[in-house]
Amino acid sequence: MTDRKATFLKQFKNLSFAKKGINLPLPNNIPIQKDKEMDTFKKIFLVVIFINLALIGAVVLLRKNLPPEVPLLYGMPEGETQLVKTIFLTLPAFLTIFFSIINFLISIFVKEKFARQILIYSLIFLSFFSLVSIAKIIFLVGNI
Repeated sequence: MTDRKATFLKQFKNLSFAKKGINLPLPNNIPIQKDKEMDTFKKIFLVVIFINLALIGAVVLLRKNLPPEVPLLYGMPEGETQLVKTIFLTLPAFLTIFFSIINFLISIFVKEKFARQILIYSLIFLSFFSLVSIAKIIFLVGNI
């Protein structure tokens, strides 16, 4: 028996359910080290959520300095079809939060390093583009 496994078994016997006689099947390959990559992903996830919540708060606070309708839908033909009510400037931030949660849930089940990196970088880029697009619109049409 390896030292890692022996240490784990000692710690396992001290747990409350082990003292009560509840037996849980132990895997053969027990991971002892923390997943540093997952810790990094959690930190980035929290930063992305914080940035987007701050962005939503900024839009709500600056709503009085913005016109009643702002151009957000740049994919539509020029004119009134691009305009939305000011409160809809929070939509990119809400969508970024939604996709961040989905990426985080997917990353829990994905064990491949490359796939996790793709999820992390997609979070960063999505948050960055959301921030830039909302900031450009606010500075373009706002009284700031």
